[in-house]
Amino acid sequence: MYMKSIQPVSEPWSIKDVILVRDYIVQKLISDCSPFCRPPVWRRVVVRMTVVCVKFFEWLVGAKLYVQNELRELFDLDPRLRTLLLKLVQCGIIASWTRTSQRPDVPPMVQFAIQLSPIQIPPGRQFSVTGSAGGGTGYTADEALLKSIAEALERYSLSVIDFSHMVIGSYRDLGPRRAIQPEQFCPFSQNQIEQPEFARHRISQDIVFGWVKSKELVTHTERFIPAQTVYLSYGTAFPEDPVFLGASTNGAAAGSSYDAALYRALCEAIERDGLLIFWLNTLAPPRINLESITIPKVQEQIAILKKYKFNLTILDITTDLNLPSFAAVLTDSFGEIAVSISAVADFDIPRAFEKLMLEILKFPHFKKIEREGLSKVNSVYNNAASSIDTIADRRGLWSSQTMRPRIDFFLNGPVKSYRELQSPIRGGSYREKNQYIVKMLAQKQYSCFVVDVTASEARDAGLIVVKVVIPDLVPLYFHEYQKPLGINRLYSVPVLLGYRSNVNTEKSLNQIPHPFL
Repeated sequence: MYMKSIQPVSEPWSIKDVILVRDYIVQKLISDCSPFCRPPVWRRVVVRMTVVCVKFFEWLVGAKLYVQNELRELFDLDPRLRTLLLKLVQCGIIASWTRTSQRPDVPPMVQFAIQLSPIQIPPGRQFSVTGSAGGGTGYTADEALLKSIAEALERYSLSVIDFSHMVIGSYRDLGPRRAIQPEQFCPFSQNQIEQPEFARHRISQDIVFGWVKSKELVTHTERFIPAQTVYLSYGTAFPEDPVFLGASTNGAAAGSSYDAALYRALCEAIERDGLLIFWLNTLAPPRINLESITIPKVQEQIAILKKYKFNLTILDITTDLNLPSFAAVLTDSFGEIAVSISAVADFDIPRAFEKLMLEILKFPHFKKIEREGLSKVNSVYNNAASSIDTIADRRGLWSSQTMRPRIDFFLNGPVKSYRELQSPIRGGSYREKNQYIVKMLAQKQYSCFVVDVTASEARDAGLIVVKVVIPDLVPLYFHEYQKPLGINRLYSVPVLLGYRSNVNTEKSLNQIPHPFL
């Protein structure tokens, strides 16, 4: 018998290379629209009419029409997202992006990570956002990439300083009518400031540094605040200036409108304030009975986590500011990260729980690449926790199973039913929600400053980026020696809420580094 060897045939197209003509035309018609909001009505009408015409033609010829697809690796994405991503790469804002492959030992999710290119900071310096500047997790590729791009543009906006709107001078130069006393932005206690390592954190009204104009939401006035409380890259541009607190995105958010961005920024600042008040005071927040949660999507994700042997605890960390706030803690006795935590605040409680689950589900996908953090475990047990100096340190620390028992106190609060949760606002616009939050801050006699930092590239994409600075709230910190021990509400709120009968002291606060990343 004669057998002929069969050579593999190289096909010019594969299934991912082709797309229905109707879908291709739709992609082209909406590709230049912002992915952060719906296309205009006239564009949607044109799209529908075009699809009807193509379907009618397909009916006439008796076959579906296909065309060669472009950008095979992005074939399954919303064309608006694809267009925006490639535009940001071409103009040099995004250096690289990756789509994380699914791991078989963790719940299925889609993840994108975006790295920004180094940003030029006058005079001739470069600022790089460390790590993944835009990370997004979603149930679909579109959802994950949308979040990744929004976060990348948020951090880009926080890194591009608008020097034309910055004023250089001291508080005495600007005067009390134009500027806020710089001491109000120092979160450290007098005991901390007197320590030698806090020499660069000593602030006075005679020190010269950069100021940026903000809107004070309680009094509706414009006031100058220290620019380093707003911009991530300030320390690179002015390395000799005194430091109020390590740069972070705390209180920054992006949205399709100013009110949407402001609401997200306010929620973030309040959620982190609540989390740190409970953590630093070694308090056990109420636990939500997971079986009482009546949200189908949340119950579905809880069941998946159980299937993969993860232990989930949801905590009510709402404080006196009356904005429903929750934390999710994920513990894993066998995997690469022992403890993970996320937090969310939102007046819409079902929405808050859905966002909380989405946030916590990203952590099982992290790989233990920050091995150096594991060496910090012994430092914590030797009462030298101040050596935790970076996010990588903190993640590596809580990757260790040795740290697992150190969070038990946080997970043993009284059990609370989901049905007991109440929100002071049901429905309402972003503006109405913002007004309620500002009213609560005003009742506490807290100031709230907001700066629109939107870079032109973010605005062109349909985003507004704002940074909220509320000096009286406990800020998120990653340098362990920079615990904000000078914030009054860190000590007063536990007593006000009935968790403690007496005010805590600096020395009796929790010495274990928080696991929030």
